[in-house]
Amino acid sequence: MLTYLAKIACVLGLHRYREWTYVAPTVCEQLPVCERCGHFGSEKNRTVHVWGNPVYSAEGVCEKIEACLRCRATKPVVLAIVHVLGESAYISSDSCVMARTCNRCRWIDLESAATYHVFGEWVDAADICHQLRNCRRCGGQEKQDCHDWLSKPYGSICSQCHTTKPTRPGLCYQCGRRAIPGDNVCYSCI
Repeated sequence: MLTYLAKIACVLGLHRYREWTYVAPTVCEQLPVCERCGHFGSEKNRTVHVWGNPVYSAEGVCEKIEACLRCRATKPVVLAIVHVLGESAYISSDSCVMARTCNRCRWIDLESAATYHVFGEWVDAADICHQLRNCRRCGGQEKQDCHDWLSKPYGSICSQCHTTKPTRPGLCYQCGRRAIPGDNVCYSCI
């Protein structure tokens, strides 16, 4: 008796929807199914994907995606960029910046970046008391002083350019008295 009444209820459209069932094996759309007659309800539907493990989206790219095992839909994986960093190396042939680079996508890790010049020998500059050397990679130049210091009682003086250097700052390099403010000599030794 109960089955007959249940069949009549389903014929009249009074289905008892309890389960959700996929519409087809390669589709992720689900519809409610009447537990009595197996009729698919059309008022409501939902999409339920079966996501696989994250994989790289393409060769040479570090973004990862997940693919649905049923319908092959894809979605990006949040916070799933995992770079494969190599050893620290120069970032280009004419640069002196060394950094770690991703072996997959060539992304440069700027936090590991450092500058390493490859300087040649020191050469005398056009002006006296200076030497220059050039970097063999980037062409950058470095300058250094090369004074010929002669000792004085309270400091030194360069024999070529006459630059002075007191032993004790604020005092005259020749006599040791208080120097002129901003200078290395006193009024009596000028």
